[in-house]
Amino acid sequence: MKTSQLDSLDPELRAPLEELLGKYPGGVYAIEDLAERRRIDALHAAQMNEAGKAAQTCSTEDVQVPGPTGCAPVPLRIYRPRNLQPASPAVFFIHGGGMCLGDLDYEHATAVKICEELGVLVVSSGYRKAPEHPHPAQVDDCYAALCWMSDNATSLDFDPESLAIFGGSAGGNLALATALKARDLAGPALAYIMALYPMVDHRHTTPSAHQITDIGVWDRKTNIEAWKWFLAGQAPDGYAAPLHAEDLTGLPPTFIDVGTADAFRDENIALAQRLLAAGIPTELHIYPGVYHAAEHFAPDAEAARHMWTVRIRALRKALRIQPARTDTDTDSHANGTATDTTTNHHRPENPRTGRAPSLATPKSLNAMVDRRDQDGNARSGDQLAPVRVPSVAPSRHRDRTSSATLEEPMTSNGVPERGRAPVRAPGSPRTSSPRPLPPP
Repeated sequence: MKTSQLDSLDPELRAPLEELLGKYPGGVYAIEDLAERRRIDALHAAQMNEAGKAAQTCSTEDVQVPGPTGCAPVPLRIYRPRNLQPASPAVFFIHGGGMCLGDLDYEHATAVKICEELGVLVVSSGYRKAPEHPHPAQVDDCYAALCWMSDNATSLDFDPESLAIFGGSAGGNLALATALKARDLAGPALAYIMALYPMVDHRHTTPSAHQITDIGVWDRKTNIEAWKWFLAGQAPDGYAAPLHAEDLTGLPPTFIDVGTADAFRDENIALAQRLLAAGIPTELHIYPGVYHAAEHFAPDAEAARHMWTVRIRALRKALRIQPARTDTDTDSHANGTATDTTTNHHRPENPRTGRAPSLATPKSLNAMVDRRDQDGNARSGDQLAPVRVPSVAPSRHRDRTSSATLEEPMTSNGVPERGRAPVRAPGSPRTSSPRPLPPP
């Protein structure tokens, strides 16, 4: 007798999934009509976000910033924690959705969590969606938004040398692809990549890609369909399928996690192996009985709380955040959450520069932005100024024709800082994007 793949799941994670499958047989992603799928998926995301709104303490501001040359503006949401310290680290956040779903509201609760638990500025980027806008629209939008954030580090008041990029699923793909693009174009320096169960392989040939067919959350059929829309008949390059990027050297330290019941399991393991082979400090976590994005469906499950404890600790360590501890602090292992106080944290000297972050007073943002408050209302009185917009060709990338040798940057002790991209002078970008890959 054939058993369901649901039998392999953690019981706490399975219960809310079965409830959802009762409403939508096969899962939300099995809905054939894409418009209806988007509507139901957005409704479900809103329900998950609603639970945390009452407890939210950080402020948010929606803005529109210039997109790639000749393209529409990119929507961003800026999250600021209470008592944000000057020149603190920051996180550039990219939501998931298989390249065809989602918006700034889609993973709002996750962005809030990162902002409040770390006590740092978070900038969440929207991007155009397939099939209406196939690759490279998504990575081009994210890169334009990252450049805007980096250009406005002083106005936003964060330390540009302590900037992490974060994304899950398709957002994990785009976090990696945006980091690759920043490396290739001598763009913003990134200190860390956190890619949760990233979507990185267009071929669908791994054992897990064949095994996960009836979980009800991003199964094989859905993944094949999403890649078809995303590529639109193109041969994927390394920005589309980061697992197959020709060169992974020069990326910052990278964190990956994935569940055993995730179709992306094996491609994520392969990606971690390639990163390690390229000399990139890489942290990989594989969680038994966990399906794709399970923590969004069952946020109170022990496994979900443990995953977030590990992620928050990794981000805190990577960004050198040292929160002030109080008498009420408890061991985060005991309750599955990161409980360190996040306000008034001390930022040590930057080991690369040997100096403490500046305490500059924020200035008006140096960008032409459509600024809105938390209720979505336009704000008056904001001055508009031009912004440096990266010159990004929205339709194609050049082929890589050579493999450059990286000069490893040195720490203050004269030791090579492995895994960090070298600093390149303006006007001397790295060689171009990865060669196109064979079609799936």
